[in-house]
Amino acid sequence: MRPGRCYSHVTSQPYTRREYIHGAPQPKISKFTAGTPSLMDSYEVKVSLVVSSIVLFVIVSVVLVPLCIARWYVKVFGDM
Repeated sequence: MRPGRCYSHVTSQPYTRREYIHGAPQPKISKFTAGTPSLMDSYEVKVSLVVSSIVLFVIVSVVLVPLCIARWYVKVFGDM
């Protein structure tokens, strides 16, 4: 994987042969919410990711957020 400094300025579309592009790519994150939908309003804590400026995300970092939160819970509250 390239370092972030390689993507700090987006000047144009990456090189791709246009005859192979048939539409927008599918999102890599197919499920944006987790948990039981009927219990969503009864949770004590809700975590949201809000950005204040335009940034580029690596998909892996967004997918790993729930794992980091779970590790933090185990560190703070112990293994339940």
